[in-house]
Amino acid sequence: MPADIRRYVGSWFDLRAGGEDVFWTWLRTVLPLLPAPAAPGAGARSSERSSSERVPELARDLVECAGERARLTIAADLYYRDNQVLARRLKALEATLGTLRSLGRADADTLAEDDRATDSANRYLPRR
Repeated sequence: MPADIRRYVGSWFDLRAGGEDVFWTWLRTVLPLLPAPAAPGAGARSSERSSSERVPELARDLVECAGERARLTIAADLYYRDNQVLARRLKALEATLGTLRSLGRADADTLAEDDRATDSANRYLPRR
């Protein structure tokens, strides 16, 4: 990516942290919100909004889009972390049960409660 483009987009996001993929994701998010250019030779219609009216609307749309993207990113992060907790808990349970079986004790009372795993399971596992 050219250095001048890096300077211009640097105020919106850090390219060093996410690489050029961050730029392309941002561009794909922003471009649909921008108004389509007028056809060549077509004059501005009096019924169309002026650019001074359109800029604040675009700014609101961009802020709303960024907020929604942040919300989804946070939700995805929570989902990922919960899945990691559940996977670790499942592996620990399998190991514990395997050990108990090898010792000849399949006693369910020996398993400790894990509040984080319980919360994660309540959020994502089907109710029975």
